Amino acid sequence: MLKSGRNGFTLIELVLVLFVIGIASALAVGILYRSMDNIRLKTSAKELSASLRYARSHAVAEKKIYSFVMNKNGYGLYTEQYDKSDTDYEKTSLVFQKILPQGIIAEYQEIEDIRIDFYPQGDSTGGEIKLKNEKGSVMVITVEKITGKVKIEK
Repeated sequence: MLKSGRNGFTLIELVLVLFVIGIASALAVGILYRSMDNIRLKTSAKELSASLRYARSHAVAEKKIYSFVMNKNGYGLYTEQYDKSDTDYEKTSLVFQKILPQGIIAEYQEIEDIRIDFYPQGDSTGGEIKLKNEKGSVMVITVEKITGKVKIEK
């Protein structure tokens, strides 16, 4: 007696399954690509705030003034050093400098570069920096004046 049951899939069934998988993967890639801008913004905000915290902790530990300077393209960290040959002369030394990733824009209220100084007592000049991506999402980094603490807000 012969069975009339099927032992596999037809070509139409295979094509249909591959078509559904293709549509699902295209949607997933689209969603992931759109969220990459927000991930890049969050990463930039965390790097910038880590640099600010680094400046504060080293200012306290080394009993030096550390200056965080930012312009539209990037930011840098500087420290003031005294020249040993002349006690009245101060020299600014670059600790590090970073460029903002493509698509991330720094917004702040000052017309020129923003500068936040961190002092050996742990306090600072304070300030606020807004990082914005091309889609308009914003992350705000705030440095408190009295405590020098750094906060990230959406």
